[in-house]
Amino acid sequence: MNDAARIATDLAIFAAAVASALLMLRALRVGIARHRSRFTIEVGAGLADAFVFVSAERLWRLTIGAATVAAVAAVLAGMSLPGALAAAAGAGLAPRLAMRLLRDRRRTRLREQFPDALMLMAASLRAGQGLAQAVAATADQTDAPVSQELDLLMRAARLGTPIEDGLAALAARHPLEEVMLLRAAIGVSSRAGGGLAEALDGLAGVLRSTLAVEAKVEALTAQGRLQAAVMAALPPGLAFLLMQVDPDAMRVLFDTTTGRAASAAVAVLDLLGYLWIRRIVRIDP
Repeated sequence: MNDAARIATDLAIFAAAVASALLMLRALRVGIARHRSRFTIEVGAGLADAFVFVSAERLWRLTIGAATVAAVAAVLAGMSLPGALAAAAGAGLAPRLAMRLLRDRRRTRLREQFPDALMLMAASLRAGQGLAQAVAATADQTDAPVSQELDLLMRAARLGTPIEDGLAALAARHPLEEVMLLRAAIGVSSRAGGGLAEALDGLAGVLRSTLAVEAKVEALTAQGRLQAAVMAALPPGLAFLLMQVDPDAMRVLFDTTTGRAASAAVAVLDLLGYLWIRRIVRIDP
């Protein structure tokens, strides 16, 4: 009986282990499928908005490969499991961060080119051209990204989409105040009449003044942003130097519970200080 009971217990444990492994594999497969779908949709849309035509599916494979290589390299380097997971997460987040950087740079460039584009559009309207012709002429005479966005707007107009709806789609891709103001100016002019060219000239002047003020503010707050970066880099930099000078004394911060708690508190306070200084020197809410 004892042998039979032991065999039955071992079989039950083995069956439970196999079932748990199968459930974990299924959950992992479902999680990977969801991540793949969300990644291809979000990142693919972001890359398309930035006019970066890269296959999101191929980028997802590269991301998974980079995360795996980073985790394996971290383990081979002697890092702990949390460190390996952090390295894998960092490699996995790199494409999203790159996509956001490209999108932000494109939007910044779009804002800088908008006043000139509005002036060109106003000049075309004064020359007797219609709104669609003025937009097309402006697209031909400007550089990317304004030329790309206006060309996309005209392609939609040729398929029957009104200019205002095309500007609404542009505002959905790039929620900029400049695009919304242009859409409002065109809408008011088409419904109430009035000189659209004069409105566009006035809008261009306001946007140019706004950009000049923002540039001045950026220059005046540059010192504060630099101080935030230096303050945030000082504790980890000093810890690295002390690790090289006296590693035995610094090991207390990482090998003991009190040291790890102190290190975590310093990291949190350092991050809060950096974010607080950045918030102080930032003008926009």
